[in-house]
Amino acid sequence: MTRILILLPFIAVACTSAVERDVEDALRNGNALFDAGDTVQAVRTYDASPEDHRTRYNAGYAMQGQGSLEEAVERFSAALVNADSATDRNKAAFGLAHTWAMRATLADTLALTARRQAGSIRLEGDINDQVRQVVLRDSLHRLERSLVQLTDSALDAGRDAYRQALLMDPTDEDARYNLALIQRAIASRRPDRKDGEDGDKGDKDKELGVLAQRIMAQADSLVEQFRFQDALDLMQGGLQKDPTLQQRKDYMDKLGTITRTAKTP
Repeated sequence: MTRILILLPFIAVACTSAVERDVEDALRNGNALFDAGDTVQAVRTYDASPEDHRTRYNAGYAMQGQGSLEEAVERFSAALVNADSATDRNKAAFGLAHTWAMRATLADTLALTARRQAGSIRLEGDINDQVRQVVLRDSLHRLERSLVQLTDSALDAGRDAYRQALLMDPTDEDARYNLALIQRAIASRRPDRKDGEDGDKGDKDKELGVLAQRIMAQADSLVEQFRFQDALDLMQGGLQKDPTLQQRKDYMDKLGTITRTAKTP
């Protein structure tokens, strides 16, 4: 479980700086709002304070509870950078790791949903209906691939953050246990690589280049307008500029079949 930093009782308030008093006020007021269940206003209160790892940590914790995981990653990362003790760096790293693990779980669930939806599509109806179904299925497959990549990257980031938490506190058994879980998840997804190896090397050659991605986006737009021949011509011409577009040959073959069918009397 992610842990929230609690504001300590005031000691010699008169000796603290104005900035520190603002931070302490934000912590006290934000924590009261959080305890009352008003996490949205609690985040606003934390964020309105001067830059401080305690308010950033608590904002990350509150956002994690809201499901705003990208924003939670930003807050925990800021807390980790600004923390001034090993104890607080451990807490920030743990919160960051747990958020990455949550993002991995969410992305993996969405990838499975996209895969199932794509698998349920059957080509039925006239040529226009079938074209729409092919486009939708291909879009779902691309969404699934991007979500799989997001899952893998989130798991890697979570593993690294748990390791960092353990570096700050080698006695943190929660971090040790969660690290073992996330390492097991990584190994089950990529059984052909050892944990810690850079698995992106082999995958980079399989990814579309920047130009190829732009061409695919333009081709998708043309297909949505039923301009299949234009989309096919664009992709075939793009092959000469970015050979990685060859990975979408199956898509070009489908476009070729569609255009030939449309020309058949």
